Amino acid sequence: MVQTWGKRAGDDATCQKCGATYSVIHRRIPQKDKDQFNCVVCGHLMDSWNDTQYPEYTLIAPSAE
Repeated sequence: MVQTWGKRAGDDATCQKCGATYSVIHRRIPQKDKDQFNCVVCGHLMDSWNDTQYPEYTLIAPSAE
């Protein structure tokens, strides 16, 4: 596992397709990471990155309905 340099809390994020809600923490690592995050409920692409910072999503609620 890569050691992280730090983290900061972010805003909550909502999937535009199904309405699932996630809390987001932004982490920093010493090298670039290229990846993406898909909603665990419906599979919709929510975010992608190629940076030394990356978001970590945690499901809060499966949908707003």
